[in-house]
Amino acid sequence: MDATSLTLGAFFARRYLPTYLAGASERTIVEYRTSLAKWAALTADRPLEAITVEDLAAFKTKLLELHGRRAATLAAATANKHLRHIHGVLVTLSASAPAMH
Repeated sequence: MDATSLTLGAFFARRYLPTYLAGASERTIVEYRTSLAKWAALTADRPLEAITVEDLAAFKTKLLELHGRRAATLAAATANKHLRHIHGVLVTLSASAPAMH
C-alpha cells in the first residue's frame, strides 16, 4: 500500500511514530495523538494524497471554534500547536506538502 493512500492517522501509526518519534517522551506522543484525533473528528480524514492546503485552513478554523479549557473557545496558540503537529507529519511525505500559511 502506497503511503499516500493511507489516512493521516494510519500513516502516523505505521510510519511517522516509529521513524520520527522513536525515543520521544510519552507526553510528546500523546500530544501528537491528540492532534490526530482532532484532525479525524474535524475533517473528512481523507487519504494523504487528497489533503489540501484548504483542508489545513478549515481544520484551523474548526479548532478555533472548539470550546477551550479556560475560555469560550480554544486559544489560538493551542490551535496552532495542533496544526503544527499535523503539518509536521505531512511534511515528511514530501517537500511540497501543503504550506501552513
